[in-house]
Amino acid sequence: MCICGPSARPCPPSAKERSPGGLSLWTFQVNKPAHRFYERHGFTAVESTDGSGNEEREPDVRYVWRPPR
Repeated sequence: MCICGPSARPCPPSAKERSPGGLSLWTFQVNKPAHRFYERHGFTAVESTDGSGNEEREPDVRYVWRPPR
């Protein structure tokens, strides 16, 4: 799993190679550049929250990448 923190650093290019079963990560809903980045790299938004479950209390989105079959 690749978890990107408040610095919004993208997963390294080799993350997909090291995670052949797939990756999951969270980003804040307001971080539209991150959404575009992850979607461009094959991630799909699968869950959104109101932020009540994270430390920052900021609404967030979970993205998942699954390898092609």
